[in-house]
Amino acid sequence: MDGDEAGTAIGGRPGATNGTGGGGAPPEATATLRVPRGTLLNGIYAIDDLIAEGGMGEVYRGHNVQTDDPVAIKLLQPWLSSNTDAIGLFRREASVLHRLAHEAIVRTYVFSIEPSLGRAYLAMEYVDGPPLSERLRHGPLSADELGLLRRRLASALALTHQHGVVHRDIAPDNVLLPGGDVAAAKLIDFGIARSAFDGNGTIIGGGFAGKYNYVSPEQLGLAGGSVTAKSDVYSFGLLLAEAALGRPLDMSGSQAAIIEKRRTVPDLAGIAPELAGLITAMLQPLPDDRPTMAEVAGFVAPAPVVAAAAPTRRPGKAPAVTTAAPPARSPMLRLGLAGLAGVVVLGGAAALLLRGGEAEAPPPAPPPIAAVTPAAPQAPAPQVLPPPVVVTAPTAPAPATRPEVAAPATLSPPSLPPPAAEIAEPPAPPAAVAEPARPVAVPAPPTVTVTPPIGAALRPATPPRAPYPALTLPTATVDQPYRAALPGFTDGIETGRLKVALVGDLPAGLSFRDLGSGFSEIVGTPRQTRSATFALVARDTDGAETRMAVTLPIDAGP
Repeated sequence: MDGDEAGTAIGGRPGATNGTGGGGAPPEATATLRVPRGTLLNGIYAIDDLIAEGGMGEVYRGHNVQTDDPVAIKLLQPWLSSNTDAIGLFRREASVLHRLAHEAIVRTYVFSIEPSLGRAYLAMEYVDGPPLSERLRHGPLSADELGLLRRRLASALALTHQHGVVHRDIAPDNVLLPGGDVAAAKLIDFGIARSAFDGNGTIIGGGFAGKYNYVSPEQLGLAGGSVTAKSDVYSFGLLLAEAALGRPLDMSGSQAAIIEKRRTVPDLAGIAPELAGLITAMLQPLPDDRPTMAEVAGFVAPAPVVAAAAPTRRPGKAPAVTTAAPPARSPMLRLGLAGLAGVVVLGGAAALLLRGGEAEAPPPAPPPIAAVTPAAPQAPAPQVLPPPVVVTAPTAPAPATRPEVAAPATLSPPSLPPPAAEIAEPPAPPAAVAEPARPVAVPAPPTVTVTPPIGAALRPATPPRAPYPALTLPTATVDQPYRAALPGFTDGIETGRLKVALVGDLPAGLSFRDLGSGFSEIVGTPRQTRSATFALVARDTDGAETRMAVTLPIDAGP
């Protein structure tokens, strides 16, 4: 179902939406498709009231005619209901969601097609409560409410990801609060979800899905354009930031601005540091730099780092450094959580690393210095380090042999003379003569791969991709205003560079507009009854292009 319908899709307050998420028909083009009250669906459910509508269809409150239990009914538009590929994907998505048992996921009861209407529908759990977006109009959530919401929704999404389903439209409108209770929040509207078992297919094709303000960079064609579970992590990070601030982050604007704002982590000023670190990790531009949803669900804010009082130093012993042991962390969270813990330096250097396991006291000898090798030509140059040295301990009265310290690095540097204070003649050694120092084998140092900067890992450019091989638009009516938001083309590297043009003729009164970033629309008031067939051509700056055949039916009206 269209992302913008979801605010009241399974309950809440009635109202129309703008229907932009799926690139289908706008509300004015679908108003005539409303189903009358009392209409029976397969003799099981009856239509009661319209809750919301959008480009993908309508959502109704209904009831089971046998039990009188309330249900929410999603009716797909006829142009989707007649698409066998879309129906097949929607049926499989409904089957997966039907098997998901989680208290934070709205239950799916029945997927079917009503013969008299020729339209597919989903009967789902009806939730009586406002969306999270309405709750946030009254201010941010408390720290306790944020924790409850994060753990509850993240655990639900982690379950869907385990079953190969990506939601693709996580937003405050798609979170309902039964009775206004944040602790009972439920995630709705999996209508544009993608199944990992069906490649990149969704019920609206491979084009854009979701709300502009909450989509991930890859949903806009960045970072290779492959939408995975990490896309849900990004969108959920934007939702958590909005819940913490009581207002959405500035991620909207023109289509060019929307893309540009996703190249860096947005400003998180005003969010508590312990949560800002997690959200920073979730909003990384590259998917591989984000945590998994299971890690988001299990995240525990680190306790403040407190340095113990410096103990009295005894001769011959190093000072002790006490730090709070950090909770277990995945390496995925290191980037975002690095700012959460302070670094304590006492009697030398001691860093608190964000890693699993218990904190340990620093070893007496320094670790080997790893050689840094760049992973690619674009990577930063290796850090130049001064050569390490071998220090020979002075001769002592006992034992007869002198201890040796192995060289910690790769090259064999010259030995340093003993300190000036130790040049004096030592006491006479025993009769046994110390054995000369023998070389110690030093293992080859490990190689550390430096991760290339953001943008270096993007895949090579690919030709533009059409959302469908062919598309039939919703029917226009003569002398009636019409607007069709066309599903977007995508590009392997950067969708923002695509230009879309119309090849062919439109009926009188209609015009075509390229909106940029692969999107376009047809607007106007048709003046004659004539179906139009034309092609949309998306072309990138390298000259590669892709076509999509489009049919626009026009009728005479009443």
